[in-house]
Amino acid sequence: MNDKILWYLKRESKVLDENFSSSEILAFYNSGEIYDSDELWCAEHEVWAKVVQYKNTLLADTTSTEKVEDDIEDVADDDLKDNISSIDRVAGKNDSVAGIDGDITCPFCWRSFNLEDLKFIAQHNDLDGDLVLGYGFKKRFIPNRFTPDGNAIDIGGVVCEKRACPICHNHLVNSYFEFEPMFLSLVGAPNSGKSVFLPCMLKYLKERLRADFSIGFVDADGEQNSWISAYENNIFNLGILPEKTSLSVGASSYHEVKINGMNVLLTNPAIFALRDERAQRDFFTKEINKILVMHDNAGEHYLPGQDSAETPGTRHLKHSEAIMFVFDPTANSGFGKTFSSDDNFTANMAGWQPQAQIFTNAMQTIKRHNKNNTQSKYKRPVIVMISKADALGDIFSDVMHKRPFFTRNYINVLDIRLLLETSYMIREMLCINSQEVVNTIETEADDVIYIPISSIGQTPFFETIKATENYNSTDETTHQKISEKRIKKVDISKLSPLWVDVPLLYVLYKGGYLEGEKSKIPDDVNVKHLKIISQDNNYIHFVNPRTNQAEMISAQYADIILRSPDLDGCFTISTKNKQSDS
Repeated sequence: MNDKILWYLKRESKVLDENFSSSEILAFYNSGEIYDSDELWCAEHEVWAKVVQYKNTLLADTTSTEKVEDDIEDVADDDLKDNISSIDRVAGKNDSVAGIDGDITCPFCWRSFNLEDLKFIAQHNDLDGDLVLGYGFKKRFIPNRFTPDGNAIDIGGVVCEKRACPICHNHLVNSYFEFEPMFLSLVGAPNSGKSVFLPCMLKYLKERLRADFSIGFVDADGEQNSWISAYENNIFNLGILPEKTSLSVGASSYHEVKINGMNVLLTNPAIFALRDERAQRDFFTKEINKILVMHDNAGEHYLPGQDSAETPGTRHLKHSEAIMFVFDPTANSGFGKTFSSDDNFTANMAGWQPQAQIFTNAMQTIKRHNKNNTQSKYKRPVIVMISKADALGDIFSDVMHKRPFFTRNYINVLDIRLLLETSYMIREMLCINSQEVVNTIETEADDVIYIPISSIGQTPFFETIKATENYNSTDETTHQKISEKRIKKVDISKLSPLWVDVPLLYVLYKGGYLEGEKSKIPDDVNVKHLKIISQDNNYIHFVNPRTNQAEMISAQYADIILRSPDLDGCFTISTKNKQSDS
């Protein structure tokens, strides 16, 4: 192999500003960082040709794992740009192997790999232009020089501390490897309110979780979280709500990479650190030191056919510890009929959509990537969040102004009785207005709770703003164009997020990280005691006094005060087998 020949590489009509030796081209090809569709040029051939045309010549030994060595210690500063190609050398490692199995799951591309597969991110000013992420990103590389404390040294002699996924090359914060990740999936239809709920929930948790439960909640990577921080700033400082998330390149929560020659659209995660600072906790409560990972997918991403190799951004569902399903009652035809006089509903009539289908498709995505468990129900917690609950009038106003926890032995514990009482009320409301939603969710999932939330506590309004932009006409004369844009705004002084923290608190409780118990039922409550007809595993059968028909619900509702919107009074389903008072 003639290493005196210098090759240039072209991808999608863009020529890299470096040249490479024949050995380096072979190493790149073996590592998967050069694709058959790329083009090569050298002075000896004088024409651009597809890489695939060199398979039987330059690239004939594609199984070679011989390490290409450069004496980088002797590289002069003036020659740096002529030698920076070695920064991408993989030295026989193959990214496709890392994508099959490993102990670490990338929160961007959802491929698995081991710690030793990680690449480092070059820091020298001249090492720009990554083969996977493109221009504007520093090169990713597997180093052959290290500092005594284990950091890599790039070809420019600069110490590199940041590491990246070996497949999609996205930066992975160091704490991601120190603590176990906790993936949570936020699922919902387009315009259901996910992009407003997520920043409101995260802001509230940063303000209150440590004060109320002695669990620290901070950004794990400020640079990575810049998109969600911008959402927070716009809402709470400018009163501007995020625009609907689009499934496209350029959207704040999406970006594109090139993996194995294919353009792949990935989502940007929001990454936070959960740190346990409790002086004492219940004997059965686990310590929590986790990295929380959440994504803001476009609602269209959960539609049938959108989970593919080109758009794998919903595959957090497979790894998630719980699913937070956002149900928007103002975009549901059943609720629209009941609350048709309310402006919140009539304004949203054009957006009515089959939200149950979104949940069904999320479940199918999980089963599609979990071949060993395709028939049984989803076993992990599902939190059905009724977004814009303030639009339902005063039904949940009182309960959402209550603290979802109480103090016991100087520490706060989650009030499970309050949550379940509220959950049953919402479930009954859904059964009355949209039975399909309850049927779909409880057919697919085994552990379900319904929780009302209000991300902003008010009805937003629209404001038209004008923007001036420059453009060139056909004669290259510069002109100005004034355009109008409608933005959705809120009154900052009236911002009042309600219960946005409860979904995560419940997830921590279900995971054994947070204490919770059923608070005592007040003695003065006049309640009917209904007898359990039968009990089957985690379910109980009883006669619902609203419908006067036998019904099956989760056993967690036993011995809880239950109410229905269309029923006077309240009742309990007694585990003590008391005779019915009816």
